[in-house]
Amino acid sequence: MGLLDGLEKLITEHGSAAILKERIQLLNDRHTQVERALQDATAERDALKAQLQACQAQVHKVRRLQKDADRQREQQLADALPLPDERAAVLRFICLNADCAIAAIAQNLGLQPQVVSWHLDKLRERVMVVVAHDDTSWAPPGGYWNITAEGRDYLAERGLLDD
Repeated sequence: MGLLDGLEKLITEHGSAAILKERIQLLNDRHTQVERALQDATAERDALKAQLQACQAQVHKVRRLQKDADRQREQQLADALPLPDERAAVLRFICLNADCAIAAIAQNLGLQPQVVSWHLDKLRERVMVVVAHDDTSWAPPGGYWNITAEGRDYLAERGLLDD
């Protein structure tokens, strides 16, 4: 029986080796599949990252456009509103008295110079007045103020030039 034992041993070892080889091949195939899936997932992740960046840029652009539209709408609403009485008085005084200094406007209207300066800044934002001669040594602080066509039109439309 020693001969059969050797033969049986040879068959068992050879069978185990064949099974082991099949298992190794199966594991190699599975590893290749996992690597391929990983590459696909990485490529998809990179594509999604690019899409996300494009979407974020678009959201940023839309937010900026929305802010600009809101700012423009607020400006249009502000331009459509009538001026407060003090501001309209400052505008009318400048219309009737060209090259006005802040101190002269304040004195004639009974307002503080800081209040007049604030009203002039608001009128300048609406392009109703302009400052001239504020860069020379002989000009008073704040310069000399004049009315623009927009300011004159505003006064005329509301009948504030009649006297």
